[in-house]
Amino acid sequence: MYLETIFIDARTALLLFGCLLLAFTGWVFGIKFLKLGNHILGYEYLIVGSSGLNFLFYNITLYQPSYDLMIYLDAFSRAFGFPILGTLGFLAVTHNYKVPTRAKVTLFVTTLGLSAVMLLSDFVLSILPYFYLVIMYLFCFYLFYVSKKLFDIGRKGLGVFLFTTTLASLLIASIYDFYKIPGEETNVVFNFYFLALVSWSISFIAMYCAYVALNKGLVLKGKQ
Repeated sequence: MYLETIFIDARTALLLFGCLLLAFTGWVFGIKFLKLGNHILGYEYLIVGSSGLNFLFYNITLYQPSYDLMIYLDAFSRAFGFPILGTLGFLAVTHNYKVPTRAKVTLFVTTLGLSAVMLLSDFVLSILPYFYLVIMYLFCFYLFYVSKKLFDIGRKGLGVFLFTTTLASLLIASIYDFYKIPGEETNVVFNFYFLALVSWSISFIAMYCAYVALNKGLVLKGKQ
């Protein structure tokens, strides 16, 4: 009896692994961003890492408030977290622009509030999938530009890594609300949430490595 209660199938195990991987990359690289002085990317990574832990908790317990929090954090990251705050964070190494401290606080408070408003508005809810798609495409195109910057400084391998993971994120964004993978209810690997969690986790690593490489390039350029 006891063994039956703790047994989980392979599909669920991989889904939980994906949640843990997202939590790990979010927290580890979020702290690394904070140590680099990039609070925008640091806190956004920490938010996504916390979202991964919350998703893990929900999948284990099916606790309704945890599900509601998952929807809220997902809306924030898809609408504002990476497309807007992520872009502003990367501007530090692509255009040598740093957001003022007061503006950072205002941005987080405002976007967190707007995320709640979006989910509470029936009119906005009907167009949210299209809004998510458009703004994520814009962010991914910006990351393609970041990939080009890596090629320009001779980091071709890292440029390919970022380009590939961004392409995967673009594919995930494209099917998120619009396409259902055939048989994903039972497929161990080819189900949306597992593919999304792994893709996002790897892309977080690629973005961090890209940021560090471009940041070193700026430092070296400043010493010349």
